[in-house]
Amino acid sequence: MEKPRLIIRLFILTGLLFFLNSCEQPEALLDPLDSDYWLTYDKLTSGLPGNQVRDILTDSKGNIWFACYGYGVTCFNGKTWTTYNSSNSYLGNNNVKTILEDMDGDMWFGTKEGLFILVDDENWFYYLGEEASAMDVNKIFMDSEDVIWVGTEGSSYYKYIDTEGYFTGPYIFSLNDDINVINDISQDADGFVWMATDYAALKLNNKLWEITRYNEDYPPIEAMYTDSKGRLWIAADGGSTVIYHNAEGFTNLSLLNGQSSYFITDINEDKNGNIWFSTFLDGVIKYDGIVMTSYKLYNGFPSEFNFCVEIDMMGNVWVGSMENGALKYIPPVEF
Repeated sequence: MEKPRLIIRLFILTGLLFFLNSCEQPEALLDPLDSDYWLTYDKLTSGLPGNQVRDILTDSKGNIWFACYGYGVTCFNGKTWTTYNSSNSYLGNNNVKTILEDMDGDMWFGTKEGLFILVDDENWFYYLGEEASAMDVNKIFMDSEDVIWVGTEGSSYYKYIDTEGYFTGPYIFSLNDDINVINDISQDADGFVWMATDYAALKLNNKLWEITRYNEDYPPIEAMYTDSKGRLWIAADGGSTVIYHNAEGFTNLSLLNGQSSYFITDINEDKNGNIWFSTFLDGVIKYDGIVMTSYKLYNGFPSEFNFCVEIDMMGNVWVGSMENGALKYIPPVEF
């Protein structure tokens, strides 16, 4: 793959040969007796350099990547922890907020000051957008046609099409400032790209963005996720329900956790079809299609404030927290 070209601000940087082969083999499945509980990985008990984990990603090799805000990004192969930061690599900003693996297996890191791309574990590219101060990246998403969408904090979004080899954007919405804050990006079962913004949910239909506001007082849309049943989940930062969209339209769902509003930060689906919600203030919540299960301080979950939820190749659930590092749940083994 020929990475971004024809962009003045895009540079290739080489080095870091001592990091080669540091991320190769996935972690082995643990014994059934060592399951159905949460483990904590923090800077005292693991190789994580910091305890605020904004994003977690399992790559195609089974390695797990952690965006450690303020400390760069860390790769865990089940045995070895490898950290990339501004001191030991060409990752130019340690405030990493989002991670993506592209179609070639290269790693993309979205930071408060642009995009940094690690190619073949050796070469680095970076892209700062039209103005370096404006490209504060919230989300990187790759759609079914391998188009990479980059959502930002206030400067709307950019696109990268691999066959063209360069970025386009920013595509600024003129309606108001809130709609230019892109918090999440997803693609529904019909192939339409959606964006979660501080103003509304947006759907790209025939090159035009359709705006969906559920009511005038609906808070910012924080998270989106399309599950294996074709439901597009939409969650707000302080909404009274979560919403999913399918062929029948929009459905509101209460998480039944005793709260009048939810501050959901991320959504994911495990191998058994359970939907997981990470929250700010309320731990994590699992929905099996019928029953809601809350994991909170009172039943052994160590963090109330969480940014993300990820499922690894073994089916384990990982949660990135604000102060407690990465939290790993090993589900019960089914016989």
